[in-house]
Amino acid sequence: MRRPALFVALTLVCFVWTFPHKLVVERLVRTALARVGVAASIESVEPRWPKIARMSVSPPGYLLRGIRLARNSDTMGIDTLYLGFGLRGGVDIEGNACGGSWRGKLQRGRRFGLTFTGVEPERCLVLSHGRLEGRFGGALALRGIGRGQSSGPAGTAVREGKISIEGRNARFSGTGPGPTALAAFELSAVDLEASLDGPALVLDGSTAEAEGIQWRLPAATVFRRTGSLLIEGRLAVRVRNERPRGKMIAGLLPEAATDPEGWRHYKLSGAASRPQLSAVR
Repeated sequence: MRRPALFVALTLVCFVWTFPHKLVVERLVRTALARVGVAASIESVEPRWPKIARMSVSPPGYLLRGIRLARNSDTMGIDTLYLGFGLRGGVDIEGNACGGSWRGKLQRGRRFGLTFTGVEPERCLVLSHGRLEGRFGGALALRGIGRGQSSGPAGTAVREGKISIEGRNARFSGTGPGPTALAAFELSAVDLEASLDGPALVLDGSTAEAEGIQWRLPAATVFRRTGSLLIEGRLAVRVRNERPRGKMIAGLLPEAATDPEGWRHYKLSGAASRPQLSAVR
């Protein structure tokens, strides 16, 4: 009895030792991300085995190092990422990237939830049209991963979801959207609230303060038509102080009457990357 048991044990050890963990895990990660149009590469994959007492009921986890994600010309680097697989499906995710911590869960039925805190994009994110600095936190709750509508703003990447992002002391350098695009502008605060529902992305109640100017989106919808992303909605702007750059930006906006609280109201329309502003009278 001892010899068969020893043989089985040695066979299992040999199988575990020679199993191509990196090949299998990297293929799984690449396949999952390809559904949302993201390419991935991984430097190393290390198995993380559960405690001996749980070996019979718990699958191994994996620690991934040196991950690089790319979508079109934009790239992101992730230092470490831990993947824990459940016996009934689903993946628990813990990562360190951009100086912050990330916690997520991929559930059966193509659902994905993610929270992140203390993220500094300039440490890991390379954008083709600019550079984003600051400190951000937020949460995503997505459904229908890889099952979106090709006619929607997210394409087939995701069907529906909610996004919440909060940033402080941010700075964007590059090509900004709209007729007031500048080489660089500072965002002392930004709070983004968005929901995706099939063919439309709704920005409801998002706010920002940049260069001494408050920006508020009471309601705006982004949608795709004839292959182009378009936006329709309302924008409110209020000058908080007389900073030179703020005055310059305000001077570039169309003339509009000011309400009793100091807000100017505009209508947003046209291409989402270069929306047109028209005063609401």
